[in-house]
Amino acid sequence: MSFNGNETMRYWWVLLSGFMPLCKLEAADELFRFQSNAPIQKFSMPFFNEFGVQTWLCTGDEVRYGVDGQFQVSNLTLMLFNPRDKASVDVLIRSEDAIVSPAMHQVTGESLLTVTHAHYVLVGEQWVWEEKDADALCSKIHIGKKASVIFYEGTRSRTSISSDRMVLLRFIDRNEFQFEGHVVIKSDRFYGSCERMWVCSQSENQARLQYFFPRWCYTQPLTKVPMRFFCWALQVQHSFEVLEHIGRIQLIIARQHVFLQVEDPKTGEIRKANSQKAVIEPTLGELVLTGNVVVNCSQQGTFRGEKVTFYKESERVLVEKAKQSKRSRVILD
Repeated sequence: MSFNGNETMRYWWVLLSGFMPLCKLEAADELFRFQSNAPIQKFSMPFFNEFGVQTWLCTGDEVRYGVDGQFQVSNLTLMLFNPRDKASVDVLIRSEDAIVSPAMHQVTGESLLTVTHAHYVLVGEQWVWEEKDADALCSKIHIGKKASVIFYEGTRSRTSISSDRMVLLRFIDRNEFQFEGHVVIKSDRFYGSCERMWVCSQSENQARLQYFFPRWCYTQPLTKVPMRFFCWALQVQHSFEVLEHIGRIQLIIARQHVFLQVEDPKTGEIRKANSQKAVIEPTLGELVLTGNVVVNCSQQGTFRGEKVTFYKESERVLVEKAKQSKRSRVILD
């Protein structure tokens, strides 16, 4: 079979017409791969709830599209809007590197995390942020390493709490901090350490009401008590000078190997105490120690009891022994 010149040219055009689309498809596929792996500069992505209200905004210097719909963001900035005022930013989150999962409403990272709020600043590593929408719970932050929080109240002294791990539950009207592992709390006249600590910090705009406190919470293990019950104990009254440096913290519950050191600003007396549990209510000015309590006072001496209560604006101390001994109540003035 032979071809003349025209037939040969026609034959090659037929082959090329079939091969050209294949080349275009291959080139388009390579271009798509290049674009999907190419970084996007000055990334910005808003997120909305089911009602169309913007809840948070994610920005970054550079972002790359990853697997399963995730984004790798460098120099991440996450702005969480105030649940009561959608026009203002309530919390600002920053980290050098993070992975954003829009479908899961989650952001994770290994590098240093900085969370800035009007009342506190939180830092830590190996973190996870999750957006929530249940029982007024807005979001949750888990810190897996080197957690530290600094609380502020106007121009007063700061209070810092550090631990190995921590969880922050951000509600509409309050913030709940759960510290675990080598917990240390410091302020000008207050120092404490324990293994577990729960802290409640109310929102500045929360209604100042009197709440009922179920006493059974005090007798239950911390991990078995719903955290929402603790906020019901809060009563906003006059500050106690010894504990006023705790800042905007409303309630502190410390557990396991508790050590506290408090300096009285009026008398200068230093009180050191060891116990298994401590409940501190700065707004009420009360410090309650329970479980094999041993207190060493620089002026009042040493005393022991099953429960020891320090009262606000007073040197009065109530010492209670075991429940079996009804006559072992001692009041030191």
